[in-house]
Amino acid sequence: MLLLTRLAKLNIDQGEILLRKVLPRLRLVFIANKNDYSRGLFYDLMVFLYDQFEQLRQLVKPGLIRGLADKTKVIRDKLVSFWSDSSRLSLDPAKRIRQLLEDLYVPEEEHIWLNNSVFLLMQIAAKSRI
Repeated sequence: MLLLTRLAKLNIDQGEILLRKVLPRLRLVFIANKNDYSRGLFYDLMVFLYDQFEQLRQLVKPGLIRGLADKTKVIRDKLVSFWSDSSRLSLDPAKRIRQLLEDLYVPEEEHIWLNNSVFLLMQIAAKSRI
């Protein structure tokens, strides 16, 4: 995985071509991986790619959404924190609902969309100071 990120940095065009071929397969392998540490590294890579390469966001988004339903609490919490950042999802409830409908719905992860959306919407309430 480290090799893939280094390739993408050195030559963005060639790296992007390679990542577009490899990442869908990696996602299938790592989301089913029983090793928590390996899955954690995979999600760290997805976060890095999402933040550093705007052209790869649509490709890595399904993996980052899947991580919200990971069996390990540490991984789930890390990805909840990632998505709950105000630079990704608004803190305004009405805007967040729209973003959840428009940005966080991907057909590959439809089966977990409702749970993830409700949870991310409730994060606003948890952060508010009443």
